[in-house]
Amino acid sequence: NTTSLAGQTITTATPVDDYATKDTAITFNWSALANATSYHLVIVKTSPTSEVLNTLESSNSKKFPFTSEGKYIWSVQALNSTSASSTVYRNITIDKTNPNLPVLVSPKAVTDTIYSLPSTFTWDIGVDNGSVVSDSIYISTDSTFNSNILISDKVIGAESYSLSSLSNTGKLFWRVRSIDAAGNTSSYSVAKPFIKKN
Repeated sequence: NTTSLAGQTITTATPVDDYATKDTAITFNWSALANATSYHLVIVKTSPTSEVLNTLESSNSKKFPFTSEGKYIWSVQALNSTSASSTVYRNITIDKTNPNLPVLVSPKAVTDTIYSLPSTFTWDIGVDNGSVVSDSIYISTDSTFNSNILISDKVIGAESYSLSSLSNTGKLFWRVRSIDAAGNTSSYSVAKPFIKKN
């Protein structure tokens, strides 16, 4: 029942915090506050730091076309002629680049033999400056991975996988593919063989 916006907060704002996308045209939305006459919307690229948008909007929505990839902070604040709400901040990553091709480290040759489980598979994806990367590991009896895929599992934040259960024995194959939080995918790594024995 007051015209003052002081102490009030915009309760919802999308995209949500730490959002990652490969789209470049983003629509920003936020909840309206009663008695607000405009909204101060700011978008700042964090590295290198540069302000890309600083505008007043009469509505609680704004579509903005990003021209470059990177990490950004966007903020919005409700205003009227006498007061302002608190400012809401959110992080967003624009990422159109595919992750690096994973390089398998171990096991890496047909002579590498697993005699007991658990056994650790390791690979290297190099440095990625985009959104968060997760990896999917596949183990198959088939070098083309068209059939008989035994393991298909996702690994987040670690370039290794602990194989704890596998009933198959003999010559098997494994490979890895990376996907980032924005939905970009790498190619599959070169498949490598190994021997599994009881």
